[in-house]
Amino acid sequence: MGNQLNGATSGSLTLMPAAVTTNYSLTFPGAQGASGQVLSNNGAGVLSWATAMTNSLTSANIWVGNSGNAATAVSMSGDATMSNAGVVTLANSGVTRELTRRFLLMLKAA
Repeated sequence: MGNQLNGATSGSLTLMPAAVTTNYSLTFPGAQGASGQVLSNNGAGVLSWATAMTNSLTSANIWVGNSGNAATAVSMSGDATMSNAGVVTLANSGVTRELTRRFLLMLKAA
């Protein structure tokens, strides 16, 4: 059996709760979300619309956190590239064995 909630000014919302053992409150957004959005909880019961995560990733891309703390698909570039098999290739201008050896010797001396 569902519970019908009347909006503050108009409209209604019907909830069909599962069996719960504790009491809690949820605050719903004031408007319907866009296509592909899901309800997100801030941990204090306030719900908002958020873009749904996807598990698809373009071939040879990696997930990197952006300035907004969201995972963003990017391709490796510059001195390092990656194939769709996960093989990373370093360009000749990248890290060399000699530079690595010098770095390790410097660490050992410290």
